[in-house]
Amino acid sequence: MPIGKIVGVRVQMSRITARGRATIRQRIREAAGLRPGDVLAFEYSRGELRIRKNPAQPHESLRPLGEWMHEWSSREDEIAWRDL
Repeated sequence: MPIGKIVGVRVQMSRITARGRATIRQRIREAAGLRPGDVLAFEYSRGELRIRKNPAQPHESLRPLGEWMHEWSSREDEIAWRDL
């Protein structure tokens, strides 16, 4: 695959917001087959960030973690942790 192309779609830029979010443009999502609710895997090595669709779903035994981890996702937590 040529550098700068994803299935014929040119690389598109996205800015990271203050909350650490970035938009994956529609043409890239369509080319990669991404749908709402898909799990993405982030891999960082040697100055390069790779993002890939992760077909594996979290193990059922980890589901209870999600029930209490939301307590750390408040606006106050975001402010407290953003500069670390």
